[in-house]
Order: sequence, then C-alpha cells, then structure tokens
Amino acid sequence: MAGGPRARMWAGDAAVGLVLAAGGLVYWWMAQSLAPGTAAAPGPGAFPRFLGLAIAVAGTGCAARAWLARDAETVAWAEPRALASAAALAAACLAFETLGFLATFGAFLSFQFRLLSDLGTARALAAGAGATGALWLVFEYLLGVGLPAGPWGF
Repeated sequence: MAGGPRARMWAGDAAVGLVLAAGGLVYWWMAQSLAPGTAAAPGPGAFPRFLGLAIAVAGTGCAARAWLARDAETVAWAEPRALASAAALAAACLAFETLGFLATFGAFLSFQFRLLSDLGTARALAAGAGATGALWLVFEYLLGVGLPAGPWGF
C-alpha cells in the first residue's frame, strides 16, 4: 500500500462499528418524537426507530467481530475512494432539502455506483436513476411518505 498514516485493520473496523452504533442510537433517539403508529398502520416514527436500532446492532456486531478477530494487518487511514464516498454522502445530506429527493439521490447513487463498482458511467447513471425511482415509489406509494421536491418540482 501507499505511504501515509497506517493503523491496524481491526482497530479501524472496530472504530467504524462503534461510530455506526452511536449514530444508530442517536437516530433511534431522535425518532422518539415521531408517532410510532401500530403494526396495522405504521406511523412516521416506525421506520426510523427500526432503522436506528438495526444500525446500532450492526455497528456493535462489526465492532465485536473486529475485536475478536484482532490481526496484525495494517491499512492506510485515508483511501481516496472512501474519502470521496464520505464526501458525497455529506454533500447529499446538505443538498437533500434544497435539490429534492430525486435529483439528490439520483446524483448520489450514480456517483456511488460509478465510484465503488465496475460499472461504466452510462450503467452507473442508469443504475442510480433506477434505484432512485424505486426508492421514490416505495416511499410515496407503499409508505405514503412525501419526499422533498426540488426547485424543478420533482
């Protein structure tokens, strides 16, 4: 691997797991102000509560697995694709309300597909558009949750 700061792989995996677990618990806690609804008619707080707990459990599992499998392999702290992916996520979070769901997630998912897969640009754009459209249908029609529209009306 290239030079630069290095760390033991298990320590990085454990740290990411703990950050995910903490983030999941914060997400779950923030969802407490939303009505949970019932099993027959879930409210706006049902999915965020479930998702927060699922992220917390997965993060805890990731941290525990890394701790139990401590190895001597080292990795670089700053992989360019990981940094680009995290920067894209931050940009999507900031743009979500302003640009709307379809534009923001279409761009975000297309970028992630191109960055993290072997898909070419055209296929990454198609996959991003398809996944975004499918998510929009799920939220709008199956869950009845309105998503933000951008300045273009979509």
